[in-house]
Amino acid sequence: MGELRLSDYSSDIVILSLLLLIVSALAVPWVEVSISSFRDFFYLLVLPFVVIIPLHEGLHALTARLLGAKVRFGVTVIDRVIIAPYVAIETPLSVRR
Repeated sequence: MGELRLSDYSSDIVILSLLLLIVSALAVPWVEVSISSFRDFFYLLVLPFVVIIPLHEGLHALTARLLGAKVRFGVTVIDRVIIAPYVAIETPLSVRR
């Protein structure tokens, strides 16, 4: 079995992400967001990503650290486009029963 390289599937991932965005937008047509100023744009679109993504990845790292793993943070970049932040767990974690 060969090595799985994410860069081989970058266009597929981008297409699936866009399809998910379009389908989710069609699923809730009654939601209307009115952005009339830069403050609204920042508050409704930018701030949730700035807060939620580090919090989400931080909880992954905290869980791994509590289990004794060595953790590092990074960003997935495909063709010079930043795709997503990630948490790398460098220590194999044992299964507890």
